[in-house]
Amino acid sequence: IEDAPEYAYQGVYLVGPPGNDNLDILHFPSERESKTLAVVSTDAADIKAPFSNFNRDAQVAAPGVDIYSAYPENRWALWSGTSFSTALVSGEAALLLQLNPKLNRTAINTVITNSGVSIDSLNPAYARKLGRVRIDYLYAVYRILLSNRSR
Repeated sequence: IEDAPEYAYQGVYLVGPPGNDNLDILHFPSERESKTLAVVSTDAADIKAPFSNFNRDAQVAAPGVDIYSAYPENRWALWSGTSFSTALVSGEAALLLQLNPKLNRTAINTVITNSGVSIDSLNPAYARKLGRVRIDYLYAVYRILLSNRSR
């Protein structure tokens, strides 16, 4: 199992959930800081989700509470978990790559981790443990479009 992310790292962008135990630890594979972008969950008010793991090595935060999503038997439901936050960041990375297919892993990380909103002041007990920022799709897209335009 530990070899799989190493193999995947060679050709894909990896985003991982830290876990849903409300612990100061990142679970596999998100603890692989240099290879996987670890995503902490927040609620709609940018407060750390009560279940989300957290840690100084987490890179970003994203909504993960009461996410409206597919449910078995053609239904819909509200779900919560760090996996939902991770899916949002994966979608952001895919959008950035669509806008500029030449972006490498480092460039994608830089855009995602530098284009969000700091939420440390809203979460003083978890300052510097919820990632650099809560993601912001619009600003990330703006940064890519601006960089594309300047070429």
